[in-house]
Amino acid sequence: MSVALRVTEITKRIGGLQILDQVSMTVSAGERRALIGPNGAGKTTLLNIIAGFLRPSRGTIELFGVDVTKLPPHRRVQHGLLKTNQLPGVFPDLSVRSNLQLALLRERHASMGFHVLPRRDGYLRDRVEQVLELWGLQDVADREVRHLPHGYQRMVELAMRMSRQPRVLLLDEPAAGD
Repeated sequence: MSVALRVTEITKRIGGLQILDQVSMTVSAGERRALIGPNGAGKTTLLNIIAGFLRPSRGTIELFGVDVTKLPPHRRVQHGLLKTNQLPGVFPDLSVRSNLQLALLRERHASMGFHVLPRRDGYLRDRVEQVLELWGLQDVADREVRHLPHGYQRMVELAMRMSRQPRVLLLDEPAAGD
């Protein structure tokens, strides 16, 4: 089985505080891993380093054999890495459907930006409907996300990420509630 993610001796210092000390792990394609520890143990810091939101003080990160340690988050996304947040990463004032359109629009028209109108893109419209059905969100598709219970907001975020078919998905506090 191929290695999807390799984290080698990741260390993170902030000022005089050592947050992470030589953390290493290997995750094979198709494998699931969990980071378990008390609050303040550095789990979110490690995920943010892997996703590119923080730079390690030392160590390397590889995605499918490519060193991405110095790449910004959007370049890591191009290598198939996506991350969810502790709080749902959704657009609360938009409908569930619009949130999915935005997630898929960026994927479908990455080189063209957001100016392509979803209603003129039959593939995008059909794909959004598929995702709504797959995730059981048809009944709330036209509701603003902010009016949905927290669990639904998390589901919308997961549907947005999974609809982009990531090769590696990092879930930060996937079961956390409000």
